[in-house]
Amino acid sequence: MLRERIREIGLVISNSEDLDCVEVLEDLIESAAEYIKDVNVLEGGILIAKYYKDGEDYRNYIEGLDKERTSAHNELIANVKIINRLCKKYNLSPIYNGDEEDRIAIANFGFELAKEIFSTRRI
Repeated sequence: MLRERIREIGLVISNSEDLDCVEVLEDLIESAAEYIKDVNVLEGGILIAKYYKDGEDYRNYIEGLDKERTSAHNELIANVKIINRLCKKYNLSPIYNGDEEDRIAIANFGFELAKEIFSTRRI
């Protein structure tokens, strides 16, 4: 489970010289959720905005939503890479085992992470 892996990584990093880096684990969870949200907002815009926006307004609106999605995706990718580097430094297995240059695979990882965090929430 990803939740357990994050907890394990957090424990190791919190007892190291990189204590300030432990926050990037929280950033990873937040960036995964933000990316999923931005994908949903973009898809909702594509599906519905055409009914109330015309031509260039519609294109500009969708372009803005897509830029936000891309930015969130880039942040998710950066957080995955940072955590994988920390894992390597502390001889831990990586949080993400796939190709770090495969944007779609990292997007899918972000979805799985967000889904697991949501489905195992404590409230």
